[in-house]
Amino acid sequence: MKYRKLPKGGEMISTLGLGMGGIPQTPPDEIEAVIREAVANGINFFDLCGGGAAVYEPFGKAIAEVRDKVYFQLHFGAVYDKEGNYGWSRSLKRIKETFEWELEKLGTDYVDFGFFHCVDEAKDINDLRESGIIDFVKGLKCDGVVRHIGFSSHTPSVANAMLDGGDIDMMMF
Repeated sequence: MKYRKLPKGGEMISTLGLGMGGIPQTPPDEIEAVIREAVANGINFFDLCGGGAAVYEPFGKAIAEVRDKVYFQLHFGAVYDKEGNYGWSRSLKRIKETFEWELEKLGTDYVDFGFFHCVDEAKDINDLRESGIIDFVKGLKCDGVVRHIGFSSHTPSVANAMLDGGDIDMMMF
């Protein structure tokens, strides 16, 4: 496996990562086995967005013994309903509830990358500011609960505006 050094922080991140968006219908023991196999083969970067409620506990179990060697991202704005189905929200209250639930299910007290979810329009940046989500995540970073701040986007001009803000450590485009 090849690795790249994260410019801000210095972590060595595998050039291949694994997203959980396509695995939520898989039985928990298989999810755990997939994660363990990925780690055994050098993958150390995971994106949990879209995995749904079914992914969190088996993922947490799979990485428990190697937590210090595994990096994963959670998306602030990706939320889950009572049935565990994925959705979006810019409600700070809903995002806080989801984040607390995610940490509990994962069995960890920190996340490596806290991502602002789907920042695709200039309006999204304003929504993140006005709702208090940006300040909330920055506070979590100050407390060490979020190690790095990132965002996902599909729009070059909006991505550039987020990067120009200076608080971003990583981007998923």
